[in-house]
Amino acid sequence: MATKNVRTLIVVPARGGSKGVPRKNLRLLGGEPLIVHILRTADGIENTHLVVSTDDDEIAEVARQCGAEVIIRPPELASDEATLDQAVIHVWERAEALHACEYDHVITLQPTSPFTQRSTIEEAIGMLDTADSVLSVTDVRHLRWTEDEEGPKPLYSERVNRQWLPPTWSETGGVIACRSEVLSTGSRIGGQIALLKVGERESLDIDTHMDWAVAESIIATPRTAIRVIGDLEHGLGHVFRGLTLADSMYSKPIFITHTSSAMGAEIIRSRHYECHSHEDRQGLIDILREMDVEVLINDVLDTDAEEMESIRNECGCLLANFEDLGSGSMVADITFNALYEHASPSSNQLYGWRWFCLREEFVHHQLRELSDAEGMNVLVAFGGTDPRELTLHVISSIAAQDALASTINLTVVVGPGNPNLKRIEELVEEVSDGFHSTSVRHEVRRMSDLMRAADMAITSNGRTVFELAACHTPMIVICQNERETTHTFTRECGAAIDLGFSEEFPEVEFTEAFRTMAVDADMREKMVKGLYGFELENGTKRVLNEISKRYRKKR
Repeated sequence: MATKNVRTLIVVPARGGSKGVPRKNLRLLGGEPLIVHILRTADGIENTHLVVSTDDDEIAEVARQCGAEVIIRPPELASDEATLDQAVIHVWERAEALHACEYDHVITLQPTSPFTQRSTIEEAIGMLDTADSVLSVTDVRHLRWTEDEEGPKPLYSERVNRQWLPPTWSETGGVIACRSEVLSTGSRIGGQIALLKVGERESLDIDTHMDWAVAESIIATPRTAIRVIGDLEHGLGHVFRGLTLADSMYSKPIFITHTSSAMGAEIIRSRHYECHSHEDRQGLIDILREMDVEVLINDVLDTDAEEMESIRNECGCLLANFEDLGSGSMVADITFNALYEHASPSSNQLYGWRWFCLREEFVHHQLRELSDAEGMNVLVAFGGTDPRELTLHVISSIAAQDALASTINLTVVVGPGNPNLKRIEELVEEVSDGFHSTSVRHEVRRMSDLMRAADMAITSNGRTVFELAACHTPMIVICQNERETTHTFTRECGAAIDLGFSEEFPEVEFTEAFRTMAVDADMREKMVKGLYGFELENGTKRVLNEISKRYRKKR
């Protein structure tokens, strides 16, 4: 019931006689009648009164069960000839008479726009402080044409790429708000118009079966945020895994980083994803609530239970964690620990290589043979940052093996966060005469090509070993830190000599391992054949399917 402090009447018009999709207001979307989605969104907004206008008894009952008042629409206002303005004015007049009140604002919300957000409705109400009417719109700029008796004519002055065209705003129909005095003119559109701009998801208006299929796909793909770290200390692997997941999703996620991960945020934005930064837990929660996030992917290493509980209680989102050995892993709805090969202590923790998210460029590959080119191709790649300067140590160590070095085509990849590019280039130039050939690569677009061309690789024990395995490349592994010693895939796959971790560069051990692998072609061939048994290409699909399954169960 309306009270004296109620300023805004929210009208949800819902005829029973829809034709494009018959009975669409009651048809199940994501397991619930279509109209329920907008009623749940609008319910309880401060200083509002929610009313459904319908000519259908079944729709009326569903609306009442959702807590909305129902005003029955007379037949003459439920016909195809009647305008929506007339139906809304009818509800406004009846509601004011029934409750002996006067509303300041009247807002129309369409059941056929099920993804309208609560924040959008509240924003529309606020905009009425300075506007007579507010219309939800979306940018539909395209190279458009019209046609008259003389034939087709362009609606643009010059052909340019879509993004360079001026914005073209199309009404979504999802939200139309106006001051109540505007309705006295017989229309919801007053003199002073304000445009409320919404994104693709909110702009969907279900009118056809194709629209319905799109809506079902959106329902099945929750609003997702990917939280990552990416700095000199932690490297960039978490960032690239997040991007791998994002590139495989049906809806575009947002990214969240700590302010200390400016390096990672820059890479994310360069890939045209929205990236938000926070300084503390409350800042993170504020972002999640503002963006109405339903699934949070945490790729920030070990989380604590208190933080995970706080996020769940405040935001209600499903928590999917990666590489998490902290107490928060037991609180998360699901934790993927692809780098560890342990028996799962609970149903929410999945371990092992089957859950590794392989970048797209590594998914499609051919069976490789060892190179028969002159010289042996050796790849040195220590990830995005290389905090222990292992690249410099490895180059010097190989160069010291004079006779062997002369047979080697050395390719050194320097990651985007490695501050030692100049030093590495200078060192390679200094020792280049001792090698068959040398090359330093800094900005590599397709790492997979270099890995597949390599007869052997030298790397750290992180995500790179999985990428090398997908390329069927044998490797020598040197751990950057103690944590990497717990990564067991290199021992399981049998295609690596794992030198573990030590505070000092393991000069003697590396020299022996390098010489052994370099001179023993049979050993390398055996390693390559062993890698054919690992099905890494479907890991990302497995992860996203598992998250989707847990989300559906949670809903």
